[in-house]
Amino acid sequence: MRCLIFLILSVLFVQNTAAQEPLRVATFNINFGNVDLPDIKRAIIEADADLICLQESNRDSERFLTERFRDEYPHMVFKGHQGKYYAERFGFLSKTQLTHVDYAPPIDGLFGTYFATIKHDGKAVNVVNVHLSPFTVQRGSNLPQALAALTKVEVVHQKEIESIIGRIDTKKPTIVCGDFNSLSGFAAPTRMAEIGLIDSFAAVTENADSQPTWQWPLGRSKIQFRIDYVFHSDHFRTISSKIIPTTGSDHFLTVSEIELKP
Repeated sequence: MRCLIFLILSVLFVQNTAAQEPLRVATFNINFGNVDLPDIKRAIIEADADLICLQESNRDSERFLTERFRDEYPHMVFKGHQGKYYAERFGFLSKTQLTHVDYAPPIDGLFGTYFATIKHDGKAVNVVNVHLSPFTVQRGSNLPQALAALTKVEVVHQKEIESIIGRIDTKKPTIVCGDFNSLSGFAAPTRMAEIGLIDSFAAVTENADSQPTWQWPLGRSKIQFRIDYVFHSDHFRTISSKIIPTTGSDHFLTVSEIELKP
């Protein structure tokens, strides 16, 4: 009898394990200035993500993406606040249906936050699309000036991230991704770790911060930081993650392949 029970449980476990499908999630600040939309398209095609969280879309780029990706991403939504800032808009490109789509206007900071839910392997997964307040770096600034600008905006980021955390239930499968405008050891990414969220790129990459997701001219050179992230709750494990460089934006696309733990 014990052997029979063990056999049944073993079969159920194998079936449950086999049922886990990977989920590819990407974040991409595509730059409101429409630097190079064809290269934005190329990066999105290369990522081949199931869900893409966009920041800094605008009417032109949204029209372009809708026309180009209407078949690959039939569930596509965009949102902004009151049109006061060029970089304020968000987007979701999803291969599966989006539900509970909700835009939270900014309380602290400039841009607000975009929320949605998707179904994956029969489970509801909450998704949070983040764009924290930018730091201002003048062209030609040096590295100390850039770091000083990063540090200055920390006070705002602390308020922004606490507002976002107030709407996150880490007891449920959760993904938080976007442009944090913040180094991994600074307030907002650190708070993600403190509430149990995992930096997917860092989880599978040695010296993760040596691989930038953003660049800016610095005299004859340029400054580069990793400030875009895909975080997930402990319901998932990261299979792989990579950064896709692009000339279409000052940011690169970050994509992570994750799966629900059995």
